[in-house]
Amino acid sequence: MTRSSSRASALSALPPLTLVLRRVGIAALALNLVCVVYFRIRARAGATNLSRVTVLVLVPAILSGALVLGERVDARHLSGMVLFAVGLAATDGRLLRRRDRPARSAAGAAPER
Repeated sequence: MTRSSSRASALSALPPLTLVLRRVGIAALALNLVCVVYFRIRARAGATNLSRVTVLVLVPAILSGALVLGERVDARHLSGMVLFAVGLAATDGRLLRRRDRPARSAAGAAPER
Protein backbone atom coordinates (compact mmCIF):
# COMPACT_ATOMS: atom_id res chain seq x y z
CA MET A 1 0.00 0.00 0.00
CA THR A 2 1.42 3.33 -0.99
CA ARG A 3 1.44 6.46 1.07
CA SER A 4 -1.08 8.27 -1.18
CA SER A 5 -3.56 5.39 -1.10
CA SER A 6 -3.40 5.23 2.71
CA ARG A 7 -4.12 8.97 2.86
CA ALA A 8 -7.06 8.57 0.51
CA SER A 9 -8.53 5.77 2.60
CA ALA A 10 -8.06 7.83 5.79
CA LEU A 11 -9.83 10.82 4.20
CA SER A 12 -12.69 8.67 2.97
CA ALA A 13 -13.29 7.51 6.56
CA LEU A 14 -13.97 11.10 7.67
CA PRO A 15 -17.58 12.32 7.77
CA PRO A 16 -18.66 14.74 5.03
CA LEU A 17 -17.88 18.40 5.68
CA THR A 18 -21.56 19.37 5.54
CA LEU A 19 -22.32 16.96 8.38
CA VAL A 20 -19.51 18.39 10.50
CA LEU A 21 -20.68 21.95 9.83
CA ARG A 22 -24.28 21.06 10.72
CA ARG A 23 -23.18 19.58 14.02
CA VAL A 24 -21.02 22.60 14.83
CA GLY A 25 -23.96 24.88 13.99
CA ILE A 26 -26.36 22.96 16.21
CA ALA A 27 -23.83 22.99 19.04
CA ALA A 28 -23.33 26.75 18.68
CA LEU A 29 -27.08 27.41 18.73
CA ALA A 30 -27.55 25.18 21.77
CA LEU A 31 -24.70 26.92 23.59
CA ASN A 32 -26.20 30.34 22.87
CA LEU A 33 -29.60 29.21 24.11
CA VAL A 34 -28.10 27.79 27.29
CA CYS A 35 -26.21 31.04 27.94
CA VAL A 36 -29.37 33.13 27.53
CA VAL A 37 -31.35 30.87 29.88
CA TYR A 38 -28.50 30.73 32.40
CA PHE A 39 -28.12 34.48 32.67
CA ARG A 40 -31.88 35.07 32.86
CA ILE A 41 -32.12 32.61 35.74
CA ARG A 42 -29.08 34.22 37.36
CA ALA A 43 -30.64 37.66 37.13
CA ARG A 44 -33.83 36.42 38.76
CA ALA A 45 -32.55 33.95 41.36
CA GLY A 46 -29.05 35.23 42.04
CA ALA A 47 -25.64 33.69 41.56
CA THR A 48 -25.63 31.83 44.89
CA ASN A 49 -28.90 30.05 44.23
CA LEU A 50 -27.84 29.22 40.69
CA SER A 51 -24.56 27.72 41.85
CA ARG A 52 -26.49 25.32 44.08
CA VAL A 53 -27.97 23.72 40.99
CA THR A 54 -24.48 22.58 39.99
CA VAL A 55 -24.29 20.49 43.14
CA LEU A 56 -27.85 19.20 42.82
CA VAL A 57 -27.20 17.75 39.36
CA LEU A 58 -24.86 15.14 40.80
CA VAL A 59 -27.49 13.39 42.93
CA PRO A 60 -29.91 12.53 40.08
CA ALA A 61 -26.94 11.57 37.92
CA ILE A 62 -25.78 9.00 40.47
CA LEU A 63 -29.31 7.70 41.06
CA SER A 64 -30.17 7.46 37.37
CA GLY A 65 -26.88 5.65 36.75
CA ALA A 66 -27.90 3.13 39.37
CA LEU A 67 -31.46 2.72 38.06
CA VAL A 68 -30.83 2.83 34.31
CA LEU A 69 -27.34 1.43 33.94
CA GLY A 70 -27.27 -0.82 36.98
CA GLU A 71 -24.28 0.94 38.52
CA ARG A 72 -23.54 0.27 42.17
CA VAL A 73 -24.24 2.98 44.74
CA ASP A 74 -21.68 2.77 47.51
CA ALA A 75 -21.72 4.25 50.99
CA ARG A 76 -19.41 7.01 49.77
CA HIS A 77 -22.06 8.07 47.25
CA LEU A 78 -24.74 8.18 49.92
CA SER A 79 -22.49 10.03 52.36
CA GLY A 80 -21.69 12.53 49.60
CA MET A 81 -25.41 13.11 49.03
CA VAL A 82 -25.89 13.72 52.75
CA LEU A 83 -22.97 16.17 52.76
CA PHE A 84 -24.50 17.98 49.78
CA ALA A 85 -27.83 18.25 51.59
CA VAL A 86 -26.20 19.54 54.78
CA GLY A 87 -24.08 22.03 52.85
CA LEU A 88 -27.04 23.31 50.86
CA ALA A 89 -29.15 23.64 54.01
CA ALA A 90 -26.34 25.51 55.76
CA THR A 91 -25.78 27.97 52.91
CA ASP A 92 -29.46 28.47 52.18
CA GLY A 93 -30.42 29.82 55.58
CA ARG A 94 -34.06 28.71 55.46
CA LEU A 95 -33.63 26.26 58.31
CA LEU A 96 -32.37 28.99 60.62
CA ARG A 97 -35.23 31.29 59.66
CA ARG A 98 -37.79 28.58 60.45
CA ARG A 99 -36.22 27.89 63.82
CA ASP A 100 -36.22 31.58 64.76
CA ARG A 101 -39.90 32.10 63.88
CA PRO A 102 -42.37 32.10 66.74
CA ALA A 103 -44.63 29.07 66.93
CA ARG A 104 -48.16 29.48 65.61
CA SER A 105 -51.17 28.69 67.75
CA ALA A 106 -53.82 26.18 66.78
CA ALA A 107 -55.96 28.97 65.24
CA GLY A 108 -53.07 29.90 62.95
CA ALA A 109 -52.31 33.27 64.50
CA ALA A 110 -48.91 34.14 65.86
CA PRO A 111 -48.79 34.24 69.69
CA GLU A 112 -48.97 37.63 71.34
CA ARG A 113 -45.80 39.11 72.75
